[in-house]
Amino acid sequence: MPLDPLFGVNQVVTAPSPEQALSVTDAIRAYTAGGAYAGYDEDRLGSIEVGKCADFAVLAESPWESDDIADIDVEMTVVGGELVYDGRED
Repeated sequence: MPLDPLFGVNQVVTAPSPEQALSVTDAIRAYTAGGAYAGYDEDRLGSIEVGKCADFAVLAESPWESDDIADIDVEMTVVGGELVYDGRED
C-alpha cells in the first residue's frame, strides 16, 4: 500500500480489473481500521470512537463522489484531538 492514503485509495478503487478493485468504503477501511489492526493498535486507533485517539482528516470533497480521489485536497488534520493543520486559512 502506498504511504499517501488518498493515492492508495484511488489506486485500489480504480484497479484495472474488477476482481482487483475495492469499494471506496473498503479501501478507506484498509487504511484506517486495517492499518490499526495490522499494527496491533486497534484498541487505540483506526476509528472514531469514545476512548480512542481522535486522529482524522477533513477532505475538501467526498471520496465517494470524486472522479479522482488522489487529487482531493485535505482541508484540516486533527491528531490526538488537536487541530494540527487548517488549510482553510490559506
